[in-house]
Amino acid sequence: MFEYIWILLPLGLIIGWYAAKVDSSRKRKLHQYLNLRYYLNKDNNAGKISIPEDNTIPLNVEDEGISFTLTLGDAYRRRGEVDKAIEMHEYLLGTLSINDPNRHQVLISLAEDYSVAGIFDRSENTLRELLPTPHHDFAALKLSALYKQQNDWLQAVGMYERIENHKALYATEMAHLYCELAEQAINDNDFKQATFWTQQALNTSPNLARISLIKSYISLHHQQYQEIIDQLNLLSQQQASLIPIIIPIAYQAMMHEDNQLFPQWLDEQIQKYPSYFYLKIWKTHLLVMNDSIQSAITYLYQALKQTKNLQGITLLNQLQSLEKHRHQEIFELYHQTFHHVIDYYAQFRCEKCGFISKTLQWHCPSCQSWNTAAPVSDIIALQK
Repeated sequence: MFEYIWILLPLGLIIGWYAAKVDSSRKRKLHQYLNLRYYLNKDNNAGKISIPEDNTIPLNVEDEGISFTLTLGDAYRRRGEVDKAIEMHEYLLGTLSINDPNRHQVLISLAEDYSVAGIFDRSENTLRELLPTPHHDFAALKLSALYKQQNDWLQAVGMYERIENHKALYATEMAHLYCELAEQAINDNDFKQATFWTQQALNTSPNLARISLIKSYISLHHQQYQEIIDQLNLLSQQQASLIPIIIPIAYQAMMHEDNQLFPQWLDEQIQKYPSYFYLKIWKTHLLVMNDSIQSAITYLYQALKQTKNLQGITLLNQLQSLEKHRHQEIFELYHQTFHHVIDYYAQFRCEKCGFISKTLQWHCPSCQSWNTAAPVSDIIALQK
């Protein structure tokens, strides 16, 4: 019996070698997993890592070299170490053949690295490599976001147009991009091009209030005052929060058509939207021009008793200084001080994220939303 033991010895050695290899492979995978967990969780739990009680490794390491390097590079980017992420992903890309199925995922991660690092030309070139692949729509959306960061509205809308069913999926986004192009054309005094882009926006999203505002400016250039009135009335129905912006152009158009048209329209808007104090300031100016300073002071004083407003109190002091010549220096000091305070604060706020700015931002720099900015009635409202 013992003479057969030597036959079993090689078998035992083979079994032992295989078991050691499996154990070594498992330890290597566990080591990779723990390293990955460390980088992913370092900021959250000060580097403390919890190992699952059953010692299972939830990370899919079928292709452990690629998946680990890719995921670790992404972790570096999320932690702000973009240079390390770029280095890892560039190295990984260099090891893959052009037909490797993992290449697309590496390109996606690398494009994100470049974008975070501000290397937009490399990010653009990397994403364009993905356009002929099944990741076409993802690459087009990323490229559009990249072009929007650079205010390249034509390239941005061009990327949306490459997506199937783009009008159904991204109508509002595309309409705002067309509006950006129209406003650029207006600034260049190219009203023919502005009309073209405005029509493109109208075909994409007919109910966008911004389109009505742009059409009003184009009509003002052509002195089509009735068209301005029609567009502004439409805009006030589409987005009432923009009424304070349209008052100057509404005044110009309506007073040209009929002297009584603007006061009637203003009274209607005040009745509909009593919280828009800017309307009451315009009403005060009309009373100064058409009635008397005293009637304007009385109206504004009653309005301020109901709603506290710094712009209103500034105007009230100015009117009182005109009526009462004594203490005019004090009134002027109040007036200058209040105006300084008003000019210091923002005049628009994003209704989605609360971002504030002194100018109207159709595309919020903070939350990247379109058409969420609205005029702030007063700096007092910013504290709410």
